[in-house]
Amino acid sequence: MIDSLVAYRLRAGMTQLELSRRIDRYPSVISNLEAGGRRIDLVELVELSEVIGFDIHELVDLVVAADTLSNRAGEPAAKIEPKRRSKRLSK
Repeated sequence: MIDSLVAYRLRAGMTQLELSRRIDRYPSVISNLEAGGRRIDLVELVELSEVIGFDIHELVDLVVAADTLSNRAGEPAAKIEPKRRSKRLSK
C-alpha cells in the first residue's frame, strides 16, 4: 500500500513537504508514513485521497491483489503500480 501511496503522490507532482502542508502535518509524518514507520488510519487515508486525488477503492483493490499474489506464491507480493487516472475537466 505504501508503494502505491508514494506513486500516487509522485504522479500528482507533489513533494512530501507540499503534501504535509496541504494536510497540515509535519513533514516527518509523511516521511515516516512512506518509509513504513507508522500506520495510516482511515481518516488520514481519506484525507490523502482527497488531497492527492486517487480513488480509495482502487487502492484497496491493489492491496487485495497484492495479498492474493503473496498467498499464492508464498512470498511477499511484487509491487503493483496503480493505474494512471485520466484527468477530468471540471466545468
